[in-house]
Amino acid sequence: MRFARSAGYARLAVLFAVLFAAVACTLEKSPQQMADETLSLREQALNKRNLPMYMKAVSARYGGTATGAAQLEARAGKLFSTLDEIRYTSFERQFYQDDGGRIQVVQRFTMELTSEGNTKSLSGQEQLFLVEEGGRWLIVDGL
Repeated sequence: MRFARSAGYARLAVLFAVLFAAVACTLEKSPQQMADETLSLREQALNKRNLPMYMKAVSARYGGTATGAAQLEARAGKLFSTLDEIRYTSFERQFYQDDGGRIQVVQRFTMELTSEGNTKSLSGQEQLFLVEEGGRWLIVDGL
């Protein structure tokens, strides 16, 4: 009787371990999902004009058109302080992962910039590149 009970507990423990492993595997995010989270953080930061939040989406190794992360931060800070409101929306995101481990994202966007009661509307397509750093995907080029 005691053996049957311990065998039942052992089967139950194995079943629990298998179920736990299956759930853990489904909770693991793909690189594209993690990159999408970074781009959503950037979008929120733009709309809030929040420079520290914006820079959390950017790698310290950034090497885009601003020539480096410090220059990008200065440029974004100046823009945020100059504008009264930013309304930025991105959509139609497409993800491509290259052999070097980078993710290229092509997305469309609309943006309204308001300063002193004047609003300028922009729309277009942007191409951003992200790399994994410390378990997160951060922008390294394209801004």
